[in-house]
Amino acid sequence: MADASRPSRLVVLAGPTAVGKGTVAAAVRAAHPEVWYSVSATTRPPRPGEQHGVHYWFVSEEEFDRTLQVDLKSPFFLIQQASPRLRDGGRIVNVSSMGTRAAYPEMASYAPAKAGLEALTLLLAAHFGPRGITVNAVLPGATATDMNPGASDPERAAQIAQTIALRRVGQPGDVADVIVFLASDAGRWVTAQCVDASGGQRL
Repeated sequence: MADASRPSRLVVLAGPTAVGKGTVAAAVRAAHPEVWYSVSATTRPPRPGEQHGVHYWFVSEEEFDRTLQVDLKSPFFLIQQASPRLRDGGRIVNVSSMGTRAAYPEMASYAPAKAGLEALTLLLAAHFGPRGITVNAVLPGATATDMNPGASDPERAAQIAQTIALRRVGQPGDVADVIVFLASDAGRWVTAQCVDASGGQRL
């Protein structure tokens, strides 16, 4: 019999999805407070005019190292330490970014870090498959949270919406619902996938 005291779902939210009010992490917890085992790695709020970093030419070594620490190293070792406590047949869901699928100069350190997380997702899916544990990544686009001021500002959000097939910026619940599916029993036959949850941004 499975040990009910051990969590069966591990949702790894690093960076902008993890902090502030109205976040994806909060939406996931609100949807399933009784079963979700969510862990958040935090980062600092963006500087004025910045969303997930700075332009390639202006990224300092300190900024680069900090971004990899939050968005790749922290999830790597968090999963390493948490997975032995995860029940067989469980779920691991990483949160990446659709910034790995398009060229955003201001994501010069953030996007490569998230690309590394997607590679890790594939590797871990093969590793944990024999235990019946699925491992997937969700790739949000512009989502209106405190950590993404561009998507939260009505004027800027209207401009961004023109780059999105569904013609609006995302809300935390839009992304949380995709995470909920992958981490539920309904997602039991989906693994090693990077699922775009951007509403069709930059198609």
